[in-house]
Amino acid sequence: MRSCRVLPALFLLALAAPLPAEEIPGAALGALAAEHTAKPGHGTEGLVAVPVEITNTGETALSCTAGLAHWYSQALGTVSFGATLSVTLWSDPATGAVTLLNPKGEQMAVERVWCGPAGNDWPARYELPLLRRAGQAETAQRLDCSAGAQATACTPR
Repeated sequence: MRSCRVLPALFLLALAAPLPAEEIPGAALGALAAEHTAKPGHGTEGLVAVPVEITNTGETALSCTAGLAHWYSQALGTVSFGATLSVTLWSDPATGAVTLLNPKGEQMAVERVWCGPAGNDWPARYELPLLRRAGQAETAQRLDCSAGAQATACTPR
C-alpha cells in the first residue's frame, strides 16, 4: 500500500526537480529506462542500398570488418586472391547515417569499415571512406585491394 502513495509523490517531485537515479525506486527506474531506450530502426524503408565490392588483387587473404556503434564489430568476410567480397550497406540520405542489417532486419549503425590481411586486419588496415553527409546518400564502392604485412592498399575501379 505504501508504494501507491510513494509513486505519485515521486511524480510530483520530478516535476519540481529531477531526482538523481539512485533516489528513484527500482521499478520506476526500470520503467523510465524502457521508455527512453533507443531502439534500432528496422528494414530498409527510406534507405538507399550501397553496394561494396572488394576484390583481392594481392597474394595475402583479406579480412573485412564493419565497426558498429558501441564498440561491436561484425566480420564481413575473408577474401582469397582473385576473389571478390560483395556486401550491401545502407545509407540514410536524410541523416547521412550508414547501417548494416542484422539477420532480424534491424539497422546497426556502422562507424567504419576496414579490410586488412587476415589475422592482422586492424593494424595493417585500409579504411573505406564513408561520406556520412546529411542530404547525400553514400555511393557504391568497388575496390581492388592488396594486403602487405604493414599496410593494405586499395584503389577504386
